[in-house]
Amino acid sequence: MSTLEIDQLDNFELGKKAALAGEIEQARKLLRPIADLNPFHPAAYFLCYVESSKGSILNCEKYTLTFLSKHPHHAGMRTISAKLNVAKGNLDQSEKDLKIALNFNPNHQRALKLQEQIQVIRAENSARDALLAIESPRSHPAFSSYRKSKAAKQLSKVKPVENWDNHELQAKIAFFYNSRNLRRTLKNYDSELISSAVKLGYCTWPRKLQNYIRGCNVLDVGCRFGGHAMGYLCAGASSYMGIDPAMSMDAKVVRSKRIRNWVYAPMSSREIMEAVPDIKLHQCSTRDLVGSIKFDAISLHNVTEHLVDIEDVFEDITNLLNRDGKIIFLHHNFYGWSGHHMPPIPQPLSMKTTPNI
Repeated sequence: MSTLEIDQLDNFELGKKAALAGEIEQARKLLRPIADLNPFHPAAYFLCYVESSKGSILNCEKYTLTFLSKHPHHAGMRTISAKLNVAKGNLDQSEKDLKIALNFNPNHQRALKLQEQIQVIRAENSARDALLAIESPRSHPAFSSYRKSKAAKQLSKVKPVENWDNHELQAKIAFFYNSRNLRRTLKNYDSELISSAVKLGYCTWPRKLQNYIRGCNVLDVGCRFGGHAMGYLCAGASSYMGIDPAMSMDAKVVRSKRIRNWVYAPMSSREIMEAVPDIKLHQCSTRDLVGSIKFDAISLHNVTEHLVDIEDVFEDITNLLNRDGKIIFLHHNFYGWSGHHMPPIPQPLSMKTTPNI
């Protein structure tokens, strides 16, 4: 073995180590000269490996086809080629690459993950088309109604990603997927309100509750301005009522849960209620509702620590619940920075309950 070959081998091993460690500049320095000299060399793969994760996938284009012409069944490079085709918008070719990769290595984790990502991309493309049909007005009402109903049915079959609360498009998909009544859902749909709820962080709590509230009529006690309202509908609630004695019905300055600061909202509480038929917001207490309405689920999100008359409120709640109804509440840590309005009571509360719960 010549001195040049020994140096090249040393550089390859060092470059491979750098690539696997994510040290892209070092990997480029050591692997690129080898890959440019011999595009069939494993250096080409490891260079593309680090480029695809730490650099630009487009930098792999000059190597993938040449490398695969000699190593057509290399699962790693096939996966990189698939990722490159996704970046170029060629999903069909990407899926062909992944099929080859997984035929020879069915457990290739990066190929499996990319396959899932492509499924999400296709679902999102389909969802965008359906939402366009719902959001775009047409001149003939009958045609528009049929078109929207068809689009809503299409959306109801698209499963959202698990963390849909962090993505505006995915939250809109969840709005239809979690629905039990598509006709009502279409009437409640408001693209701007869903986007605002996601941006302000008001879909996260409802998303965590979706398995408990889907199909339920929900009461949100201590809802402030009703920020969670649209999130609850995205999570599958049939209807939402938010109450808070301190609610300001016409204010448009709200607290963002993402940046922990005050921001402007597109609609006031009153305007939200006017825009969405199944959202009701009231400046009142639980006592004001007793005897007039019942709910399937009642939620208190970081509210209990502020209740001076907590036993009375929970007595009201038991009287507001349908039989087999659910109480769901999140309680702040007493030692948290925000503190409590009242210190915790050392002994268990002797709350008056009914057979409803």
